[in-house]
Amino acid sequence: MVQRPPGRRQGLPVPEAHQRSVPEDRDDPQGRPRRGQVLRPVPLPRAEARRPEFKLRTCNLEIAGDLPRPCLDYYIGQCSAPCVAWGASKDQYAEQVRQAAAFLEGKQDDLVHELENEMQAASAAMNFERAAQLRDQIRGLEALGEKQRIVSKAGEDRDILAVAQDGDLGCVQIFFVRGGRVIGQEHFLLRGTRGVAGAESLGAFLSQFYETATSVPPQILLPEPVPEREVIERWLTERRGGRVELVTPQRGERVRLVAMARENAALHLAEERARIGDAAGPGVRELQDLLHLDAPPVRIECYDISNFQGGESVASLVVAEGGRVKKRDYRRFRMKYTEGPDDTAMMQEVLRRRFAQARKEQERLDRDEPIPVKWAALPDLIVLDGGRGQLGAALEVLFEYNHAIPAIALAKQQELIYVKGLTEPVALPRESQALQLLQRLRDEAHRFANAYHQKLRERRIVFSALDEIPGVGERRKRALIRHFGSVRTIRAAGVEQIAAVEGVGPKVAGRIHQYLQDHPA
Repeated sequence: MVQRPPGRRQGLPVPEAHQRSVPEDRDDPQGRPRRGQVLRPVPLPRAEARRPEFKLRTCNLEIAGDLPRPCLDYYIGQCSAPCVAWGASKDQYAEQVRQAAAFLEGKQDDLVHELENEMQAASAAMNFERAAQLRDQIRGLEALGEKQRIVSKAGEDRDILAVAQDGDLGCVQIFFVRGGRVIGQEHFLLRGTRGVAGAESLGAFLSQFYETATSVPPQILLPEPVPEREVIERWLTERRGGRVELVTPQRGERVRLVAMARENAALHLAEERARIGDAAGPGVRELQDLLHLDAPPVRIECYDISNFQGGESVASLVVAEGGRVKKRDYRRFRMKYTEGPDDTAMMQEVLRRRFAQARKEQERLDRDEPIPVKWAALPDLIVLDGGRGQLGAALEVLFEYNHAIPAIALAKQQELIYVKGLTEPVALPRESQALQLLQRLRDEAHRFANAYHQKLRERRIVFSALDEIPGVGERRKRALIRHFGSVRTIRAAGVEQIAAVEGVGPKVAGRIHQYLQDHPA
């Protein structure tokens, strides 16, 4: 009789309930999944779920088929728009879900074969448009399988686990490798980790997670040996119906994969810490009550447009987390597509560029590419410097990109707050901490935009002072500014100092020196 590994013993952490609405059945006594069962864990990465091959919606709208128009996901081929009357019907959308479920179950070859038969039938019926759609879907599924990252040429099945802990909170990260490819990942939060070693937390998690999992691989990689390893191995072997090893790799690619899992666990843990910490402050809590939000808006992004007569139009994005500014996440924009001083159009341009960058970066992150997160962290609240026009413009962009992010606008002078769904703006008392927080963010965004605008103006002035000197082109102007820092410093320098700049030489240096002496500031 194989001894079953311990469940949750006194003092060991408890995984939080996993929020996933996927059908799930119990195993049979041999640990094999029953017919028709959706396998778990084999999650579909978010970027793949949005692909044209499945066209599943990612919004949380209540589908009644009565919206006037779909969001941008439909127009870029990422969703079949069941939210509008002319979009996918209930049966059509159910078929899309069935196909995605087949992919989740690892039945990609069967799905492709099924679609090929359907394509041939459509072609025989001279329904060439449908046949072309099926052809593109087949090609996309084949490419999707090819792009899944290969981590083992031998084609093994394994799970890779790591844990990160901070006080009473922890996070376990899992990578799922099937056929030598990383097909997905998942993370679970743990409560009650204070005073518990990471190996103990991982051991307790293993026994709880694989008790209900319908897929147990022959090998599980861990960052360190867990207590009662032999007992857990024997129990997992019985559950799987074949040998299961708990391995702590010491070298090679497997060590790197475990390290990546540990880094992801630490990242998810830091994000959760930022959200649940009471560092939000009273201003953030007051905003939550004002806007009737389910959770405090921990991350707030504030946007401002800066226009000057005869100058370039620029915009700024400043970020606050927990009521405190986060300068490393600040961004600035020069207008590329909007002509003329149209604040609402400029606001839409900035937001579209911001969310387009976020979508591209998130797709790369979902493919497990090792890139720094610059745009993918979305805000809990958007604050706009302006009034009802700016708010309406922002809401249109949020709808296009299928983001249910609350947005408000703060108008100058009377400091009125425009909120979606309210016919009249909200006037908070001057002593309101929420209003003071919004004012600080708005003023910081204004300062950051003005500083960028001033920098561009100074650069233009600097270059214009050198424009009239014969023989000084763009390359020499840039070299001079990099070396001296300003026209004033160049004017105070001697001919030999100017000639020492790369690409200038004595002849041009003399010309520069003479011109600046003849044209004092």
